[in-house]
Amino acid sequence: MKDFLKAAGIRALRTVAQAALAMIPAGIMITEVNWLTVLYTAALAGVCSLLTSIVTGLPEVEKPPGDEGSVTVWSYEDYYEGNPVGEPVYEHEEDA
Repeated sequence: MKDFLKAAGIRALRTVAQAALAMIPAGIMITEVNWLTVLYTAALAGVCSLLTSIVTGLPEVEKPPGDEGSVTVWSYEDYYEGNPVGEPVYEHEEDA
């Protein structure tokens, strides 16, 4: 849970920063920016990011059931030739 909260917080902070930057147009002077609107929009984006993380999860935190840290590597042959994942793909007949 700690890893999830940390990753969701980082993701939300990045979203807040991106929303704030998007609200500041390049063509106007800095004194003409409505900072209250920038703040509210960025905060709303952060809340939306956190809610999305809770509902959909975070791929960088979650592990598939039964995964004890192993890594499954898909090769070109696995995908295009229909070989089952986990079985070796041999280039030469004598290797099989």
